[in-house]
Amino acid sequence: MTLRVSWTLGIVLCLSVLTGCVPTPTSAPEDVVNIGSGGTYVLCEGLWQQNNAVLSYIAPSQQVVRDVVSTVNAGERIGDTASDLLRIGNDLVVVVSTSRTLLVLDAATGVRKQTIAMPNAQPYRIATDGNGKMWVTNVGDDSITEIATDAMTVSVPRVVVGPAPEGICTLRNYLYVGLSGMGDLRKDEPGAGTIIVLRQSDLAAVDTIGSVPNVADLVADQQRDRVWASYRHYASQPDSLGGVVMINGTTRTIDQRWLFASPADLAIDPSTGAVFVLHEDGIDVITDPQKASQRIIDHTSGGGSDVWYSLSYDARTGHLLVGNARSYVTDGEVIEVALDGDIVRRWSVGLNPTAYVLLP
Repeated sequence: MTLRVSWTLGIVLCLSVLTGCVPTPTSAPEDVVNIGSGGTYVLCEGLWQQNNAVLSYIAPSQQVVRDVVSTVNAGERIGDTASDLLRIGNDLVVVVSTSRTLLVLDAATGVRKQTIAMPNAQPYRIATDGNGKMWVTNVGDDSITEIATDAMTVSVPRVVVGPAPEGICTLRNYLYVGLSGMGDLRKDEPGAGTIIVLRQSDLAAVDTIGSVPNVADLVADQQRDRVWASYRHYASQPDSLGGVVMINGTTRTIDQRWLFASPADLAIDPSTGAVFVLHEDGIDVITDPQKASQRIIDHTSGGGSDVWYSLSYDARTGHLLVGNARSYVTDGEVIEVALDGDIVRRWSVGLNPTAYVLLP
């Protein structure tokens, strides 16, 4: 998944000039919010500086609530440019990057419980150890923040990690943080294009993994002691490819590498270890680290139309959920894709679907 706050903006501004006022597409009825088991939350990023991020909800009945937060909370809004979503116990934590807040919701009802202000940061991605702590990358000030999840209070406001931290995950009491350097903008700064490893107990840096230029997403495979990371080519090197690396959690070295055109997101099936890669030409799966990836479905994202933007694995069905941003400036959709490439169904959601929480 790319740093959406920066690279989408130019496209959106150009499209806005060409299209003028774009009518809001109709969505499924949302008079009643019936959140229960088996539903799916979809965080929709919205447009930068438009204050139109929403949290959509797909019920098992296939009913879609386009904007849970304003529907349940009397017209309240999430804020400007939402970037990540995480469930911790009974709480949903929404990262709102441009508004510089974390919004805490009741996962069972969508009711707002708390807002955590992060005025000196630009929160972007979030991870938890499942044991009382979560960490947020702050892409704008080169730091991470630690939050105690029992009271949802900031326990460590700022730990500097390096240029433009994006993806983050936890593995065996360590944090892995990808330092993108914002592509060409800061690629020559120390630490750019690396993954820094921090001890969770004191947030001390213990290792650095290199050779991941413009690194984006990180996903941990706890069962197999691996971290998967995607990285993107530099705009100044248009003929180069991005890719995905598999990192050994014991040695903290890159064991394998696969090349892809513009990888956009990663998802994992924790039961099998299969890793799914969304990229410019479709979706591939890596089932054996010693073999090449296999194509699941072909799809060309680009040209401002039907841009596949995000990816999640749904263990409930064994299918993939793909966020289609379409043209960025109209409502997007979530596409359910079977692993044989068949498209099962589609749901209309908010603008630029970017992250998911799947309720059991």
